[in-house]
Amino acid sequence: VTTIDRFIAAHPGPVALVKIDVQGYELPVCQGMQHLLQANPSATVVLEYMPSAIESLGFAPEHVLSFFARRGFACY
Repeated sequence: VTTIDRFIAAHPGPVALVKIDVQGYELPVCQGMQHLLQANPSATVVLEYMPSAIESLGFAPEHVLSFFARRGFACY
């Protein structure tokens, strides 16, 4: 298991799209790709936002939304 940032460091290049399907673990995955988002501000991130799944794993669902808002991303 590795973070997206570590993976990209080993395989450098621009990133246009990130798809996340982790059934409630969105926040830790996003925290592991902060450098990727900083280096690729026009990247599109696709994820399923399911507050009940996030909450059941002990994370605050609103933290996923604020993670992206603080970085200038909009939700659609």
